[in-house]
Amino acid sequence: MSSWGRRPRDFFVSRVIRLYPAYWFGVLFTTLVLTLLPAVFRPLKPTQVILNFSMLQAGLGAPHVDGVYWTLWSELRFYLIFLIVVATGLTYRKVVVFCCVWGAAAAFAAKSGIPLLVTVVNPDSAWFFIAGLSLYLMHRFGQDLLLWCVLGLSLVMSQHDVLTRVTTEQVSTWTGSVVLYTAFLLVMVAIALGLTDRIQWKWLTVAGSLTYPFYLVHYAVGVTAIHYLHDRVDARLLVVGLIAASLLLSWFIHRLVERPLSRWLKKGLGGVFSRLSADPGR
Repeated sequence: MSSWGRRPRDFFVSRVIRLYPAYWFGVLFTTLVLTLLPAVFRPLKPTQVILNFSMLQAGLGAPHVDGVYWTLWSELRFYLIFLIVVATGLTYRKVVVFCCVWGAAAAFAAKSGIPLLVTVVNPDSAWFFIAGLSLYLMHRFGQDLLLWCVLGLSLVMSQHDVLTRVTTEQVSTWTGSVVLYTAFLLVMVAIALGLTDRIQWKWLTVAGSLTYPFYLVHYAVGVTAIHYLHDRVDARLLVVGLIAASLLLSWFIHRLVERPLSRWLKKGLGGVFSRLSADPGR
């Protein structure tokens, strides 16, 4: 959505101002909490924390300040390869071909024995992004058999990725995780097909703006808080209180960090690209 009909530079700027401002705050805030309260998670070394500000730490094999930040590495790689398509000018056909080519590459990359190919193709997460692309094409151009096939194949392939993750992390079961993922996917299908267009609640816009900041600060800080408070506060009250506190913190991050810093970055990066365009021989 942020790239259709726009230049590659616009896509690049939109992704930078969307991802980095809140992320930088999340790195700082989480590091501070884990430094003061290191009972559950030990804070990283200063050089590792500094590296985390780039969001590229996984590419160098360095740990994340917060374990959930692994998804951002997957997201960055998706933007990198999709930028190639954006540079050629987006069309329905090009995006469908991209989904098919990427899916085929993801199916073979894992066993290729070529680390660079695995890193770029990102077989562990590719099918989730392909599902998102097919849903957007349904939303923009309408549904057809091909898009349903792409979406269906993405579900078939991604359930295997879900199995790998729940087996590694031991936080759930395959059945429960797949049912939950499928349920959310069906909700997104309903949205893509316009079945929810009548829902125009204003608070949904606010809620949507809080999802990313909430994601950035909920895990390591939340688990740390639970560790220190679980034997002092009723479990139900603790969960509700932590969710409320995280949402409030997310609102402050959005209003006091994301908005002003995004405006500053957008203006600065716009100036950089203008200079590059005005003086290509420089």
